Amino acid sequence: MLKSIQNAVFTESGMIRVRWWWLALPAAYAALNVVAAWMILLGAGGRPDPFWHAPLYLMFG
Repeated sequence: MLKSIQNAVFTESGMIRVRWWWLALPAAYAALNVVAAWMILLGAGGRPDPFWHAPLYLMFG
């Protein structure tokens, strides 16, 4: 069972199969939304943020 999952995800050389790469963009978007929601819960949206919060604040604030 585990071997069949490994064969479905990885090639024989160990590279990730290309057909799974389309999941990366939605996963990154979901992760950014989780971070933005956590910032809102912590009240970060109401005060000036450090510079690395600015993109999240502009996109999801």
